[in-house]
Amino acid sequence: MLELSKATSDLSFFPPLLVSHGEVAARISQKFVSNKPVSGLVMIDQASEESTELCQSEFPVSEFEPRFPICMISNKQAPEFLDGWIDTVELEKGNEFKQLTEWMDDIGM
Repeated sequence: MLELSKATSDLSFFPPLLVSHGEVAARISQKFVSNKPVSGLVMIDQASEESTELCQSEFPVSEFEPRFPICMISNKQAPEFLDGWIDTVELEKGNEFKQLTEWMDDIGM
């Protein structure tokens, strides 16, 4: 697995746009961007009470210094440490892909 990671990173011309879907995936993506380059981060959230409880105990928030565009498509508030750094879009269930592409167009990505 490490060899594949090395080979793909050697062939990359620009960092990827990282898109996560769900609260657990959003927490994992925050951990990833804390030490890997990305062109942007999109967190699409459809959390339930069960996933919120799981996240709080198993997947704590990973703080990072934002150096790229960030969008959170959700009906919840963004993590406090991202105040002023994040675009928030109110989640329209079933239209997440459209909302994602509209945000990408708005920022010129």
